[in-house]
Amino acid sequence: MSRTPAPTPPPPAADTMLAPRYEVLAHLCRTDWLDLYDAWSQERECRCVVKVLRPDRRGEHGLREQLLPRLIAVHRASARW
Repeated sequence: MSRTPAPTPPPPAADTMLAPRYEVLAHLCRTDWLDLYDAWSQERECRCVVKVLRPDRRGEHGLREQLLPRLIAVHRASARW
């Protein structure tokens, strides 16, 4: 007998704070391990894209380590502009 997986929590609604100073404008995409958001940065006073681990995957070993190199690559690419 197979177990039915627990339902995936929905992404935060618009106007929710993802982290201090980052307000959700819209949920753009959900992959098997990430949520991607259109957000407002209160610090920079502009829109930005935010990648976060899905709530149901945050406790899994190794996912944060996979995300960090991607974020560094994006940061380096944006610094060239």
